[in-house]
Amino acid sequence: MRIMRFGFSASVALSAVLGGGGAVVASAAASTAAAASPPSSASAAAAGAAACPAPSATAAGGAGGGSNPAVQLASYVRDQFVRMKDGSVQLYVNHKRCNAIRLKQKSYAMTHGVKRSPSTGGITYEEFAFLQKGKDDRGRVANLGFMMCFAPNFLPYAIMFNPNMMPSTFQMEGGKGGKGGKKVGHGEVLWQTVSRERAHAVIRATVDLEQNARVAGGLSNMNPFGKGKMRRTMDALVEMGGVGAELLSAPTAAGPDGEDALLRAMDPLLYTVDPPSKSRSMLADVPRSILMGLGRSIEAGKSPPPSFYPNFLIRGQILNHLKKITEADEFLVDQNIDLSALDRAALSEACGDRLMGYGQRCPYYSEREMRDGLRRWLDAVVIQPKKRVESAGIVTRTNAKGKEERDAP
Repeated sequence: MRIMRFGFSASVALSAVLGGGGAVVASAAASTAAAASPPSSASAAAAGAAACPAPSATAAGGAGGGSNPAVQLASYVRDQFVRMKDGSVQLYVNHKRCNAIRLKQKSYAMTHGVKRSPSTGGITYEEFAFLQKGKDDRGRVANLGFMMCFAPNFLPYAIMFNPNMMPSTFQMEGGKGGKGGKKVGHGEVLWQTVSRERAHAVIRATVDLEQNARVAGGLSNMNPFGKGKMRRTMDALVEMGGVGAELLSAPTAAGPDGEDALLRAMDPLLYTVDPPSKSRSMLADVPRSILMGLGRSIEAGKSPPPSFYPNFLIRGQILNHLKKITEADEFLVDQNIDLSALDRAALSEACGDRLMGYGQRCPYYSEREMRDGLRRWLDAVVIQPKKRVESAGIVTRTNAKGKEERDAP
């Protein structure tokens, strides 16, 4: 018997988006071992947006609007040069700090006789979060270097369609792009933009899924040998909608304890004797509409994936995000981090990364509510599954990469 640890976190993250989005979307959680709905969802965030009025919009325009074009061009070149210099220096400073944090982890691991991993202790949660951001920046630098060497002509277009491929130290602070490169809507603050975009992502995914279940795509009619497969796919989507409607319409699905009912319903999909197949671990069987909904929800307020993105890029984005959440969950639980010690900024980021409506610094929710929601999340996706594994004497499990790991019996 094995526990699909990574699939478990994926299911909860998927249900986090689907909790407020409709029956058809929620049913897609069943197809990917979806199991839980966290204490809040996109609908809660949208409700917060309605409860918290947006600040008044500021007047557009800035200094130098009527300046000489040559002066404006020189100022622009100077600003870009300074931005490049400051970003490069800050990237190096962050790299040095990440190395210092890793040394603390390495010393802790040697002292306790354990192998160093992302969840190794000896550091605070703030240092762990900084280490994760540094890891993301290194990956972005590697991608930029690869494109500069092998696809330099496409690099400007890649940055134009996906500004977040730049390291965080080069992303714009404030202004038109919002803080940290995040796009803030007119007359909105960040959490309102994120809530609105996530609600739209859920609704679009619901509509697209229903459309795909009833109307065959245009390209499918061009293949005379694929009509049978298309009908089976559409039947599966219809069945998915029925399962989702039944789960969400149950009286026990409402309220902060609704995730428990969904976990019990999905129990046979979460705990299996055989490890999940590669296609299931890589979300290859998930409908494209669900993948797009998840991708847009994860990147809400930043750069959501365009509709022309291929499935493998969206799946990679989702899997990387789930891996990041899995490592953070294990660190919080394994190191027994006191959630009451986390400030509002850390709580907002943690809840926002898990697609919980408490996040994105919405003043509608208190720190106590965010801590309670994060505590319930950790209990549902880490603590209770681990207890079940230990009580059953299971000694193997499947990690986030689909490989077996040994646990104590």
